[in-house]
Amino acid sequence: PRPDVVFADAATVDTAARLAAWHGAPLLVDLRGGEPSAVKLPALRRARRVIVADDTQQQACVISGIEAGRLIRIVPGGSAGDPARGPVDEVGSLSDALAEAKRLAVGRGIPFQPAGTYRFFKRAMDLAVGLLLSIVLVIPLLLVAILIRLDSPGPALFRQRRIGRGTSEFTIMKFRTMRTGTPDLASHLVGPGSSRVTRLGRLLRRASIDELPQLWHLVNGEMSLVGPRPALHNQYDLIGMRQAVGVDALKPGVTGWAQVNGRDDIPLERKVEYDRHYLEHVSAARDIAIILRTVVVLFSDRGTY
Repeated sequence: PRPDVVFADAATVDTAARLAAWHGAPLLVDLRGGEPSAVKLPALRRARRVIVADDTQQQACVISGIEAGRLIRIVPGGSAGDPARGPVDEVGSLSDALAEAKRLAVGRGIPFQPAGTYRFFKRAMDLAVGLLLSIVLVIPLLLVAILIRLDSPGPALFRQRRIGRGTSEFTIMKFRTMRTGTPDLASHLVGPGSSRVTRLGRLLRRASIDELPQLWHLVNGEMSLVGPRPALHNQYDLIGMRQAVGVDALKPGVTGWAQVNGRDDIPLERKVEYDRHYLEHVSAARDIAIILRTVVVLFSDRGTY
């Protein structure tokens, strides 16, 4: 059965990373008994959480390319913070660290929405659309990937930590539209005309072609065709507001009610209000209307950076 968490130390991280990837489970690595320099870095970078012993070890991890937000320290008697307000960087025990890694994968206990028969219809529609478009668009997707590699140095695909249903974490795939080394920024913080966006990337973002690799997430069930757009792992203000109104009961979507009403140029408060409205009125008719409006929005560059 799929494990909740794959737990490793510095000596076993490579094997553990393979197991975690195979099962689609979070990886928790305890470095208190080892040194980051002795660990295979590609495996360590795939860890959802890394336990460090002290400031020296934490700094070594950051230098090695491990995001500070993924590092936690065990402080006996301490308590974990609110994940909706910032990264959980301190826990009271090893069991608390395991629980934090599980929370990232499973999410908080909130009932799945939509409920009833439409839940199964919505999943069937996501699976059918994801498979059909993946087959039909395979050649164009390959051509886009080649053009990205020719346009600027770096990989064709861009992977980023995002927040899914129940405030769980998953890794989203998009076509790369920014230069390598760009920090994780929300689209509204990039701003129009940013030098971080590549020449080809500007065209891909305008037509939302960069979102097409997310068809894979429709197939594996991490996303839905229609739903709130997944927040970045460090958008704590947006995560907290969505939790407050229960929007994280929904799977994140490739498109959504907020996207057809403004995309990137609307404030977070209004975006959450649109998401709450969709949560309260989710239905087949509403989803079809959003999909049709999305087609219209794609021919406009309003609200895209």
